[in-house]
Amino acid sequence: MNGRRTALSVGIVLVLVILVLTWIRGSQPELREPEAAHHAVAQSLLEAVARYLDGEEPGPLPDLAGDTWYVSAYKNGKRYPVTVQAEDGELDSWASALRKGWPGRLQVDRAFLPAPAARLWLGGLGLDVGYDGWIEEDGKVHLPVEFVLEGKSRRELKNYIEEHPGGPLRTVAWIHDGSGAQRMVRHSIDPGEITPKLLRQRCDLGGDYLAAHVGRRDKYDYAWRARTGSKGKGYNLLRHAGTTYSLFQLYNHTGQENHYEAGQKALKWLKRQRRFGHDDPTRCFEVRGEKVKLGGAGLTLLALVEQAKAKPDEADWEWMHCLANHIVAETDEQGYMASFFTDGDIYKWSDHRSIYYPGEALLGLVRLYEIDPDPRWQECAVRGTDFLVHERWHALGLELQVPPDCWLIQSLEVLHRQVPDPAYAEYAFRIGRKLTGPQLVSDRVPADLLGGRVSGSLPHVVSTGSRGEGMSAAAKLERRVRPGENFYLERLRLNSHYALRNQYTEPILFGLARPETSLGGFRDSPIKPEVRIDGVQHNLSGLLGLLDLLEETP
Repeated sequence: MNGRRTALSVGIVLVLVILVLTWIRGSQPELREPEAAHHAVAQSLLEAVARYLDGEEPGPLPDLAGDTWYVSAYKNGKRYPVTVQAEDGELDSWASALRKGWPGRLQVDRAFLPAPAARLWLGGLGLDVGYDGWIEEDGKVHLPVEFVLEGKSRRELKNYIEEHPGGPLRTVAWIHDGSGAQRMVRHSIDPGEITPKLLRQRCDLGGDYLAAHVGRRDKYDYAWRARTGSKGKGYNLLRHAGTTYSLFQLYNHTGQENHYEAGQKALKWLKRQRRFGHDDPTRCFEVRGEKVKLGGAGLTLLALVEQAKAKPDEADWEWMHCLANHIVAETDEQGYMASFFTDGDIYKWSDHRSIYYPGEALLGLVRLYEIDPDPRWQECAVRGTDFLVHERWHALGLELQVPPDCWLIQSLEVLHRQVPDPAYAEYAFRIGRKLTGPQLVSDRVPADLLGGRVSGSLPHVVSTGSRGEGMSAAAKLERRVRPGENFYLERLRLNSHYALRNQYTEPILFGLARPETSLGGFRDSPIKPEVRIDGVQHNLSGLLGLLDLLEETP
């Protein structure tokens, strides 16, 4: 009884804390769609100001109805806008300053007055990045998207408002996407209905980004700082291989030659990392940083299989076979696959047991079996899969966990087509539940976060994208073994919606230096304008999975 009372008391306290924090945070107007009348004003303002700046007759201005509106002009290739407050009357009286930001991109913001108070976070008062702006005491206006484009964190904004006395500014914003005014949340716009045509266009745009970022040394720009139009740091062999896989995968869907050529170029770098076994030259692998990772062989094999599907006459069978031989050799009789290989202490060992390397290797094998039905590949895949499904993460007859293994679920979907063991489908759906569990799907979720993955900050586009790949595999399996159900397809749609919001398209390139260099990339999050190649790869593969499902007759 006492335990129940304690639990009830704790529950009541938690509810009260949530209510108090909600009250302190104030209203959340960003969760409401703007009224149709406000949208119409935004549309008229954007069109009239654009005509005015182009030297044309602007036509009548909309009635601002006493609301506070701001108009900003981002000059092409410039990071900072010119912002003015719109007024009733002649445009010359308030809009002439915008010429300094023209030609470029126009944005209009309607302010919520009175503005909600600055939020109370655990670290003290602060602003919500991308939703809150700031008006300094001298009247200088900083609209919400400005802080996103400057890359300010919540902590940095907290310090900023302490150093610049003033008050918070909450707005709803619109930009013109070429067809009309589009509501902008943080720095994204809604992609609209997700159709096969849209997916093909956006995927090709992502492929164009990757093709443009393969350098003279056959390496990608691993990270690209969209804000400054410059390279970031770091490199990773597995992500290079996975990205190359997605280029060939994309070519097999849309047939753009520049994507195939970029993939071929990237394969050259991988081939330079290739080594053959010291005592067994029939096996090969890639070495990076004096380590041989099982996932490197799996992802390189995946890339080569997709390349072979694209142009069979150019297939490198010797390379595919020696990689597959290595994976088979690394799989013991029980199906356990070592994450690292030393080849007699030539390369460095690590005690790390990767969650993902076995799934990557198995996916390479089962995809190879589709075009090269050698029983060795399937036998090894079955042995390795049975270990992962029935033995890994088990102890004393109990299953300790089901990891969110987005590579294994893809392998299970393919293997189940080859060997329809019900245990493979069941385990795939259990992984699928792990992938969809943390997904933001509530109607209380802000529009630009819908479909993303819950995380410590805003949903990370890389991890959300990888889950899209896994959801596409679950949706394909669901269609095959659970006819009439579409849970995973709908979750994949939401995931894809989040991905497409965070892809750099022409309407949201404003405020970036060298904006053309970021076109098609998927940024890390709605408030982190950095593009990483694995973010592009995961999202491309997930979107292509959705394309398959939409184009396939159920």
